[in-house]
Amino acid sequence: MVRKRQQESKNRINIRKCIMLMLSASLLLTGCGGSVQDESKDEQDSPVETAEEMAALSNESDEEEQEKDWFSDEDPDLDESPDAADQPVSTGNYDEPDIDLTKLSDMLASSEIVNMHYETQDFMGLIIRVTGVYEESSPDEADLYTGACKVYDGCCTWNGIDFILADGYESPKNGDTITVTGVFDTFERGKYTTCVLRDAWV
Repeated sequence: MVRKRQQESKNRINIRKCIMLMLSASLLLTGCGGSVQDESKDEQDSPVETAEEMAALSNESDEEEQEKDWFSDEDPDLDESPDAADQPVSTGNYDEPDIDLTKLSDMLASSEIVNMHYETQDFMGLIIRVTGVYEESSPDEADLYTGACKVYDGCCTWNGIDFILADGYESPKNGDTITVTGVFDTFERGKYTTCVLRDAWV
C-alpha cells in the first residue's frame, strides 16, 4: 500500500515536471515568436520609411530643379543683344545736352571722358557738352576730325574727345579754351575705335 502511494506520488511529480517543461517550452516559443514577429515588423516598416525618405529627397530635388529653371529661364521677350530699347535716348536739344560735363570739376569731367572711351555703347547718340583746351588735328587726320577738346584731370593727365564741326562753324585756334557740344559717335582710327562728337557746335 505504501509502495503504491509512493509510486502515485512519483507519477504526480513526473506529470508536474512534464507540465512545467511544456509550459517552459511554450513560453520560449512565444518569446521567440514575438521576437521574430518584431523583427518581421521592423523589416516591413523599413521599406516604408525608405520610400518616405526617397519621396522627400525626390521633392527636394524637384524644388532644386525648379530653382535652377527659375534662374536659367530666359524671357522670350528679352534679347541679350543690344536693341532699340537698350540704347540711350537723346533729347535732341543742343541747348540742354543729355550730358553736360561743364557742370563737373575738371577731375570728374576728365574721368567721365575716359569712361566714354571704354563704354561707348552707353553714350551713343547722346548730346555731350564739354569745356576744355582745343588741340587741332594732325595734318594726316584732318579729314577724319576737326580737333579735340582736352580736359586736364588736375594731376598729370589730359583726357580729350575728338569732334567734327557742323557746317557753318570755324575751327578755333590751337590752345584756345572752348566749349564744344555734339552728338556722341565713334569712328575708326587705324586699328582703333575712338569716340567723337559729330555735328559739333563751338
